[in-house]
Amino acid sequence: MSKLVLPAILDIPDKLVLIIDNLNNYRYFLIEGGRNSTKSHTVARLLTYLAEQQDLRIVCGREVQKSIESSVHALFSDLIKQYNLFFDVLKTTITHKGTGSRIIFVGLREQGIDNVKSLEGCDIFWGEEAHVFTKRTVEILLPTIRKPKAKLFFTLNRYIRNDPIFETLAHRDDCLHIHINYDDVETRFITPNVIKEAEECKERNPKEFLHTWKGQPLTTTTEYLFNFDKLEKAKTIEPFGEPLKKQRVMGVDFASGGGDLCVASLIERTSNIHWRLVNQIPWDNPDTDESVGKVIALYGEWCPDMLICDAGGLGYPMFVSISKTIKNIVGFDGCSTDKCTDPFAGNNRYQAYLDTKTWVDHEWLHIKSEYTIKEFETIKKVYQKSGKMLIMSKIDQKKENVQSQDRADSVAMAVHGAIHYLGKADFDNVDKPIGMRNIKRVNKRKKIT
Repeated sequence: MSKLVLPAILDIPDKLVLIIDNLNNYRYFLIEGGRNSTKSHTVARLLTYLAEQQDLRIVCGREVQKSIESSVHALFSDLIKQYNLFFDVLKTTITHKGTGSRIIFVGLREQGIDNVKSLEGCDIFWGEEAHVFTKRTVEILLPTIRKPKAKLFFTLNRYIRNDPIFETLAHRDDCLHIHINYDDVETRFITPNVIKEAEECKERNPKEFLHTWKGQPLTTTTEYLFNFDKLEKAKTIEPFGEPLKKQRVMGVDFASGGGDLCVASLIERTSNIHWRLVNQIPWDNPDTDESVGKVIALYGEWCPDMLICDAGGLGYPMFVSISKTIKNIVGFDGCSTDKCTDPFAGNNRYQAYLDTKTWVDHEWLHIKSEYTIKEFETIKKVYQKSGKMLIMSKIDQKKENVQSQDRADSVAMAVHGAIHYLGKADFDNVDKPIGMRNIKRVNKRKKIT
């Protein structure tokens, strides 16, 4: 606990006095926790106090701020009125009449994070509700604030375990990270009604209580397909029992554009219900002949019972070439709907990921690869007007600066193949490789008249 005698405006919980004690020791301050933990009030009090001491440019930013009412403007205004401070409070800015300090409020997404020039000269940045900051926002924001002595504060209640701002800052030696909840603060900051509301939530919905009041990341959200806790459990699954038959399925995803990887994944049955990702090879050479040769070589090395291969878009000609050498091959066209067994699946790609989610939820799939787990964690659902669901396209993912899930795609294909084709497809009695018959090539060249 600090021995400083603090002014009235800095009446904050003891746990957060650590920020004041270490203000000159850190560049970043990451304050996370549940409802009524005084995170925002503490930062607002500190920034108001600092603005009284010297001329500062303070920017308060949210990912989405459609109006000034959705910002922390009201929080500053209330503090200024409460302590009768020497500020000029305007509709969109707050200025100290003595020091000249200015507090401005921005919506990063509305103004375009690439074009928020007000950030370059700021002395203090406060990112409120930072749990909704995208990875792209974080990667642009941090280096944009260039002043050597600038301070950046982030307050949040994480939605997901691997939150972008948390992942970037929490373990850095120039970041002070504090987790605080309503039951960590002194009673003078919490009314009896707050405690009653928290206890009622705990009794009504324990999972909601852990996130809303205790600041624990959600196990999943409406945007994401996978349960994050189940994905974490997939790293340590211990299979039991011996398989009646050893089986292997190889899934291959071909790069669809610049920066993407080609990935071959091999899953192996380890019991009657359990499978394990036993091998995974990525490569980034765009040469299609080399990719064909690599797949054939890996097939010979791994000896899978079946190969399921990306046969949509740019993958089609490689699939055709490979099928001339390998008999037990299945073509996977993610845009098709021929294997959609779920009534809400909008295409085969969604169905493949839904198949994988089922295995993960039932703890049937063992994945040790941290890279692959993190890719599964970023898979988002998209709802169509028809009621069908898709996986967010890679083009839209890149707009959010989300890495292409090439490893996850190849594993999802392998799981899909094991469920829908393994032991069911008769490779000896078809005139074409399985999958080719359902893949339609569209000639997009215009006829010249």
